Amino acid sequence: MNERLASGQRGRLSPADLLAAATRHTSIGWPDADPAQILFAATASDVDTVVASGRTVVSEGRHALGDVAALLRDALAPLVDHN
Repeated sequence: MNERLASGQRGRLSPADLLAAATRHTSIGWPDADPAQILFAATASDVDTVVASGRTVVSEGRHALGDVAALLRDALAPLVDHN
């Protein structure tokens, strides 16, 4: 956006250029770190929104199905041997 404001022109960058800029390590403030490392640092509390196949599954940190832990517990209960 700042490029357009500075130049007064739209469409100066190709979609490929924009994607490269958005995914370059330096664009997220990590000059030499692999962004894939975020997978080892993120927790469930870091997830605010999840969209799968165009459908919102998690919004504002809440799963569309409700309390997933309780649903999983209830689904597994019949499989647990209580003897």
